[in-house]
Amino acid sequence: MASEIVGLSHLVLAVDDVRAAGGLLAGLGYRETGRVDAAPCPPERAAAVSGPQGATFDMALLERPEQAPPIELLRDAAGPSAGPARHFEGVLSTGERPGPAALRSVLSNSASALAPGLRRLDSSGDAKIYSVAVRSGDPEGTLELWRLLGVEPAAVEPGLWRVDVRGFRPNNRVSLYVLRGDASAPEGALNQRGMVCVSFFCRDADRLRERLAAAGRFTSAGFTTAPFGRALRIFFARSPGGELYEFVSAAR
Repeated sequence: MASEIVGLSHLVLAVDDVRAAGGLLAGLGYRETGRVDAAPCPPERAAAVSGPQGATFDMALLERPEQAPPIELLRDAAGPSAGPARHFEGVLSTGERPGPAALRSVLSNSASALAPGLRRLDSSGDAKIYSVAVRSGDPEGTLELWRLLGVEPAAVEPGLWRVDVRGFRPNNRVSLYVLRGDASAPEGALNQRGMVCVSFFCRDADRLRERLAAAGRFTSAGFTTAPFGRALRIFFARSPGGELYEFVSAAR
């Protein structure tokens, strides 16, 4: 099956204060390239929110010139009211990606936390996000979702799989490491705190949504939005492991 994924779009961090979080990322070499304040929430987006959706949200897009995925900072009108995000964590490192032992070590070390959703493997000022840990409540279900997307995960060691996703833009390639998380953790939602979602460009968002829905996967309805002036088709999907993904294509 051909891959429906064109490449990684960005990582989504839900925060208490967009400007303050932007200042932290500026220290990592990121700069703001787009910002929207008090944008109306599309009703279809409510399926990716825990509890009632607020009327508006604030959003900023930050990018780094060197190898690093773009980061979207997000704050719903009521703030991250649904507790901590439990499924994704970005790992900053100076090597292209940490080995399995280093990855498990940094995830279990509370001192490595840089901010909700971000961990640092070492103290180098040039560390970048080469890897994202995916704590799935149902790893087999998460792997099956990737197969539906046309991507075959690679087994790294027992209980750890890697999904390599190239960047839509040059040099923002990231490896997703799927490992078993807490099956009782709340499902991922945009109004949690931390890394709440990973976003991908796909070939045709409506076609992909229909494929996933036909396979029995949770998907939101599709909608069109143009937060930074370019019209996009978007939908959200959750894996059986609880993590939330966003899929984006150009509006036709």
